[in-house]
Amino acid sequence: MKELLSIIIIILMGQILIGQNCSGPNHSINVNDSWLSCAMSQSPNPLRGNSHWIVYDLGYEYVLGATHFWNYNVGNETDNGMKTISIDYSLDGVNWTELETFELQEATAMINYEGESGPDFYSQKCRYVLITALDTWGGTCVGLSEVRFDIEQTASIQSDVIVDHSGISLFPNPTEGLFTISGVVDQYDVGIIDANGNILQNFNNASSPITINISQLPAGLYFVNIVRIGNPILCMKKIIKQ
Repeated sequence: MKELLSIIIIILMGQILIGQNCSGPNHSINVNDSWLSCAMSQSPNPLRGNSHWIVYDLGYEYVLGATHFWNYNVGNETDNGMKTISIDYSLDGVNWTELETFELQEATAMINYEGESGPDFYSQKCRYVLITALDTWGGTCVGLSEVRFDIEQTASIQSDVIVDHSGISLFPNPTEGLFTISGVVDQYDVGIIDANGNILQNFNNASSPITINISQLPAGLYFVNIVRIGNPILCMKKIIKQ
């Protein structure tokens, strides 16, 4: 028996992205919760050349189904949202297959913005998804907020994928160096990641609560990635170092 699950990917400032949404149903209008590119770079898919692009590393090989997109939703800047986009997918991040090119509608800059349905993968197996912007809604930069991928998994491993991550919290946040992760983090690996996707610290077999020291890191925005051991990425939360 197969059931559909969903992973919502939070968009970070870097171009190699990982993580599952830990937030509620409302959609953020905060620029820090979105991805924005104002300079082209060489795509990991040579066919896309020098472009505005973003790669999702799902952290695991999934059989994907339908998608749902939330365009760049920052007030007075929705024209930076992607318009025509191409989607490629890959198992190894090197060899790419084109899925589809389609048009994404401009966001509303409202917290109740519901996004829209995107292309269906029709049970294609992949780990990496590459989204390339071919144009925007008039802006000079290119932005995107969130993407949801529906995945097919056997019912027997459903409990390994879906957990109650609403109980996971970080405090104090912002922090001057020390902060505590409280919640269901027993038998999880915890990583500290910078805004470019670089892994700075790892903590294995973490149990709740766990106190982490990032006093040696420069002030700025970081991400705490909480991963179920031996399984896909669970969730990602932001931490601000003062």
